[in-house]
Amino acid sequence: MINNVIKVIEDYLNKKTEKNIFKNKIHKLIDKNQETLYKEDEEIADLMTYELIEICDKDIEDDDKFKEEINAIFEEIKIIIEL
Repeated sequence: MINNVIKVIEDYLNKKTEKNIFKNKIHKLIDKNQETLYKEDEEIADLMTYELIEICDKDIEDDDKFKEEINAIFEEIKIIIEL
């Protein structure tokens, strides 16, 4: 499930998905699969369920700023995966 969320993030960062669609996909994936995410990796699940959702819920009109914040979370996730 973590890989599914990562794919959605990558699609957004690679401009394959627009911001509102990205936000909806993230919410649906995380809301429906929160328990599975925590079973896979608690630290990554925390980043996804709290920080990623928090950014998606903010009203950030500047698309570059929004993308910057999403990318920062994505980089944190990648570091944890590499450990």
